[in-house]
Amino acid sequence: MNIGYFGSRMDLISGHSRPVLQMAMRLQQRGHGVRVLSTALSPSRQRYHQALASTSSVPVERPFDSLRQALFVSRPIHELIEWCDVLHELSPYGTGLLLAGRKFRVPRVITVATSLRIQLKDFLAVAGWDIRRWVQARHLIHAVAPDILYRVLLRRADAVICWSDYVNRQLHTIGVPDHRVHRIPVAVYPTRFPQPPGLRRHEGEPAFLYLGPLTRIRGADDLIRAFADFYETMPSARLIIADRGADVLSEEVLHRRGRRYYQQLCSSLGISHAVKWIGFQEDMAGTIRGADAVVLPFRLALGYSQPPLSVLEAMALGKPVISTSCGCLPELIESGVNGLLVPPGDIPSLTRAMYRIANERLSLSPGQIQTRVASQHPWEDAVEETLRVYESVLPRG
Repeated sequence: MNIGYFGSRMDLISGHSRPVLQMAMRLQQRGHGVRVLSTALSPSRQRYHQALASTSSVPVERPFDSLRQALFVSRPIHELIEWCDVLHELSPYGTGLLLAGRKFRVPRVITVATSLRIQLKDFLAVAGWDIRRWVQARHLIHAVAPDILYRVLLRRADAVICWSDYVNRQLHTIGVPDHRVHRIPVAVYPTRFPQPPGLRRHEGEPAFLYLGPLTRIRGADDLIRAFADFYETMPSARLIIADRGADVLSEEVLHRRGRRYYQQLCSSLGISHAVKWIGFQEDMAGTIRGADAVVLPFRLALGYSQPPLSVLEAMALGKPVISTSCGCLPELIESGVNGLLVPPGDIPSLTRAMYRIANERLSLSPGQIQTRVASQHPWEDAVEETLRVYESVLPRG
C-alpha cells in the first residue's frame, strides 16, 4: 500500500506531526510505500527537526513556503495524489480548504488532532495582547468557523481519525457520522525513552520545566507569576523554560518580541536569576529527567494537539505533570495520582500544586507513571489500528 501524507509544518517536534512521522516510519519498515508532503519550517524549527532526523527514516518534501503558496504550486500535490493508494491529511481546515475543490480517485483519511471549537469570547479573554504581539490570529478559525464548514470539509473524507475522547465528542456534536470516526490513542514512540526514569539532578533544588511556545494560551505568563510566588517560600527553586521557537519563518521576529516580554516579566518579578532559558534540544528526554515536574498550565484547548505530546512524553519518563482541566487533559492526568490539575488561569492553585510536588509524593512512583502511560498508549496497537483504517477505505476488489 502507498500512503501519502499531506500537512502543514510537519516536523519531529510538534505534537500534531511527530506521531504521524513516526507512524509513517513504522509503516515503511513493514514494506508500505510512504511519502510526506508539507510546508517549510522556520530556521530554528528546521535545525531541531534535523537534529532528530535519526529517529525517522522518512524524508519530508517541502515544496511550499506556506499553504497559501500551495494554491498556486499544485503540481507536487497532484503527483502525490496520483502516486498513493490512500491520502492522509493532517489538518481539517488548512489542507481541507486547500483540497476542497479537487476530485479524488483515492480514498481520503483526515486526522483531527486539535480542538475544533472554542468560544470567541474565551479566545479574546485569554489571547489579549497576543493578537497584536504574537501570531495567534491563525487560531481564530476555531472560534469563528461555523459547524457547517467542518461538516463540509470532513464530509468528503472516507474516514476521520482523532486521538482523544474530547475531540471525538466535538466531531459528534458537529455532525460527523460516528461510523466514520476512529478514536486511536496517540502512541508514545518507544525508542525515544530507552532508559527508566531517574532521579532529578537538582537535589535540594525543586526544578520545574515548561515545554513549548511562549503564549498566554499555553499559560506561560501564569506559570511565571505562580513560580514567583512559589520562589518566595522556596528560594532554591528553579524554573526551566524550553522555548520551542517560531513555528514558521514569518513568525521569527514576533517570537523574539514575545520572548523579550516574558524575560522582562521575570525581571520585574525578581526571579530572572532563578529562570533558565533553553531551546528545544536533541536530548529533551535528558532535560525532562532533570526536572521534578513538567508544568503546562494551558488556558484554552487551542493551538496544540489533543492530547499534548509533551504531557505524554513527560509521563513516559516517569515525571508528573501539573496542568489544567482544559481539553482532553483530564483524560490523561488523574490529579494526585500521576500529576495535578488546577483550574485554568488560577495562579494561587498553580503555586500550591508546585509546592505539593516539591514536598509530597503522588500516589504513583516514577516507574508506575511510566508503566501506566505505556499501557494506555501502546505503540504497536496504534500502528495496527491505523492500518485497519487505511484498509477499510480501500476500494473493494
